[in-house]
Parts: sequence; structure tokens; C-alpha cells
Amino acid sequence: ASTTVTGVVALATNTSALAGAETTTVLSPAAYSSTKIAFRANKGGVAQTGIVSGSYTTIPFSTEVFDIGGFYNTTTSLWTPPAGPVEMGGQIWWTLNAATTGNTTFTIKVVKNGTTDVVAGIGMADQGYPGTAVAKVDVSELADGTSSYGIQAWGTSTSGGSTLQIDGNASHTYFWGNKV
Repeated sequence: ASTTVTGVVALATNTSALAGAETTTVLSPAAYSSTKIAFRANKGGVAQTGIVSGSYTTIPFSTEVFDIGGFYNTTTSLWTPPAGPVEMGGQIWWTLNAATTGNTTFTIKVVKNGTTDVVAGIGMADQGYPGTAVAKVDVSELADGTSSYGIQAWGTSTSGGSTLQIDGNASHTYFWGNKV
């Protein structure tokens, strides 16, 4: 059975007042935080320039939107969740410039411990936003409690440009994760 309460709720400090009654556990924000684990981080509005064409680059996400549980590190841009099933993903919004005219390919991948590819996705130019390309990836993983996860991106252009740029807009380029 459930009860919907509207208005003020009075909590009894005298437990005998609850004898024989149904009780509901209400989690405090601190208790909720200890049972849920999730984060979302972005580039804080700062574009990342100078990305070498044809080379995987680790993408920093130094602005936390939230970090429930405290498992995301803004200095390293790595998430080290506790053991168990997790979901994570990210999106890279490339800004097309003189270096990215012509046939351009973009990828994004989630990397475990800096070297092991967990999942990768390929990007494409967005028809609704000329001058941009988007690469997005999402994955479910069984975390071991000690491994760290981050985002790497790769882009190349046949136009001869040597450096690429990632948009820093918080709604365009981000990294997220949660414990299932």
C-alpha cells in the first residue's frame, strides 16, 4: 500500500506512536548520496584546440555538473566507480574549420585504464548545424572497483589540415556515468 502526503509531514520522535503502523524510510540527502553513484562533467565552455589530426587525444572534462558519490576526478578527467554494473558515455562536438574541410572522420571512445578500448563510436557532420560534427558513445560495463574510465577522441581530415578543435559548450561536449 502507498500513501500520498500533501503538505507538512510530522515525524514522531516517540517510537511507541508508530507501534503497529506501516513505516516508510525517508533517506536524507547524505544517505541518498551513499546509495547512488553518478556524475556528469563537461568542458566548462572552453574549446579544446590544437588536436593533432590522426591521433587519439584524451579529452579533459574539468567542470563537474554533479558527482554523487565522489568517484569522478576533475583533475584527471577519470571516473573510478565502485565494483558492479555501470553505464557511461559521452559526446564530442567537433568545430569544423579550415583543417576539417574535405573528407573528415571523427571517433570517440571510452577507455579503461588509459589503454583498453571499452567501446568506440564514429561521428558525422550534423546537417542542422553547418560547420560541426558530432561523435557520441554509450556503454554498459561491469566495473571492478579499481579501474578508471575516460574519453578519448580522434579526428582526421583529407584537406591537409594538421589540427582540429572540439567545442567547449557544456551541452555539446560531455562525459557521464552512473552505477546501475
